Amino acid sequence: MALKYLILRCFIYPILGYIGDIAVRSYWVLNIAGIIAGFLVLLYNLKPLPKEYRSRVLLFAVLIFIPFIFASRLGYIIEGLLNHDKDFSLSFFGPVSFWWGFIFAALCCVPFAKLLKTGFWKTADLLSFSIATGGVFAKLGCLFNGCCIGLRAPKNFFFGTFYSPYSYAYTVFGDLPLYPVQLFESFAWLLILIILFIRKKYVVYNGELIILAAFCYSIARFVLEFFRYHEVPHLISGGQLFSILIFIVSSLLWIFKKSVLKKGQL
Repeated sequence: MALKYLILRCFIYPILGYIGDIAVRSYWVLNIAGIIAGFLVLLYNLKPLPKEYRSRVLLFAVLIFIPFIFASRLGYIIEGLLNHDKDFSLSFFGPVSFWWGFIFAALCCVPFAKLLKTGFWKTADLLSFSIATGGVFAKLGCLFNGCCIGLRAPKNFFFGTFYSPYSYAYTVFGDLPLYPVQLFESFAWLLILIILFIRKKYVVYNGELIILAAFCYSIARFVLEFFRYHEVPHLISGGQLFSILIFIVSSLLWIFKKSVLKKGQL
């Protein structure tokens, strides 16, 4: 336990250093790494496609990223106000809420796809890999930042995580081990990414991959919310409500697509 405690203390740190007076936060370093990795994965998946189509999809990815970031940050602030959380600020730069960004970006996808003539479902499938890749890094960023924290874990829990005294997690729980829900969610995204690459060879209709990713993530997030700390306890958290919504929508889309496929219309 002493070795594990020392390792976590040395590596799970919200601030990596300073450039002048600017703090270099591990949260943003990992999120930027996730953005870069997501675009590299997208470029890899675009390789077999025509050059002109690749350019339009890349432009689509850049455009859709703008409303995603805006809504993610705004949603995090709204959630903080509603839940009376203390680990957020009204600054534009700060932690984000995936659900808000995902839903708003999804609403923007249809007009963007029509404008660029990329095909909504085909483009969504291509971006599903990048979303999962970004999710892996984003939740690691939350882990290092000490936000989106878990509940107190038993002392003998192998994955019990200790946080820096300069993190929000430490101000709430002090020097106690917590469930690393951020790490578990990052691992869930990694599994989803692996599932997508395996399923990619057997896709039978456009939209299958993004629907599959949403379905799997909704289940993972719903379960993980039981181990996540909320300053104001709820019978069902906001994350679980979003999970239920995404689960229902993705299930209905899966059934609809399958029924249309059987009729020979896809």
